[in-house]
Amino acid sequence: MKRTNKKSNIAFWGCRISLSLSLVILFLLLFLRIIGVYVQFGTPPPWIGHHLIGFLLIVNVVITMFFMVKDSLVRTIVVVAGIFFILTSFFPVRMELLPTEYTTFNSPIDTSKYLAAESGSGKLYKLSESGLYMTLVTTFSTDGMFHPLAEGAYKIEKTSSKEFILHYAFNRENPDGMYREITVQVE
Repeated sequence: MKRTNKKSNIAFWGCRISLSLSLVILFLLLFLRIIGVYVQFGTPPPWIGHHLIGFLLIVNVVITMFFMVKDSLVRTIVVVAGIFFILTSFFPVRMELLPTEYTTFNSPIDTSKYLAAESGSGKLYKLSESGLYMTLVTTFSTDGMFHPLAEGAYKIEKTSSKEFILHYAFNRENPDGMYREITVQVE
């Protein structure tokens, strides 16, 4: 009768459960990101954003697979693949090397909160009431390092009970000339 080490058996099953959960959550986050929903913990700044959550899950998958695999060649392949996935998941974040300014404001129609993340260009998100996720509303462009919402060069105009317009300055030379606009539909 073969005798097994109970501790190594428990560790192996723990690794399998950790790997399975991490992969399921990674694919769920990927699906949500494709449809424009970004999971987070808290409202920026400070917060734990969707990039950090995905990064930590990938690191967990790599470490778990490293301990599950016994062959040194396969371990090397796991580590190299893991480094590749870690770098590729971190690359979009590092592409935005410009400082990011975050501005939150309330909708003039209802109690919805919006977040503008500006770093050369901008993204407008609608924050959930719980603060656990945000939905991408639209992207907008500015002139280089100008952050019109963070610098107060914007105004909000209520057009109907279902939409409002966010007017913002495009560059520093003309901060009073609010000639760019974003129409936001409130659901």
